[in-house]
Amino acid sequence: MVLFALPAAIFGTTFIIGHNKEARQFTKVLLLTGAVIFGLKFGVKKRRPDMSSNRSFPSVPTSTVLYNAGSIHRHFCTLYSIAAYALAGFTSASRIDSKKQEILDVLTGSLAGHGSNFIFTTTYQLEHRQLTFSSGEDQFLPSFN
Repeated sequence: MVLFALPAAIFGTTFIIGHNKEARQFTKVLLLTGAVIFGLKFGVKKRRPDMSSNRSFPSVPTSTVLYNAGSIHRHFCTLYSIAAYALAGFTSASRIDSKKQEILDVLTGSLAGHGSNFIFTTTYQLEHRQLTFSSGEDQFLPSFN
């Protein structure tokens, strides 16, 4: 469910708030991650730890959740991405705990998902940062947004 809902929510949100450039970047990240992950998955036929199939390497759920978390982080801000990174950590740990994948499978999926973000995604935060000041009666508060 998360594999489809999270990318759809992020992609839809970028269009709703009018970030068409970010939506195009997200699509490129999605396509690159998919090509790398499924290319490796069908090229390397590694048996799952629970012996259910030979499609263990690399972890598709981990790569999906991590490229989504990375997109949220790089397009919006660190605060919004905390929940997505927590979900990525939970997903990675649950794949290992359920004996669906080993640590190498999860790490490779993580590298593919997060790495494709660094290739195609420009950082929204750095392009739109501002130094602002708020003042009260006796206080001046600088802020870096």
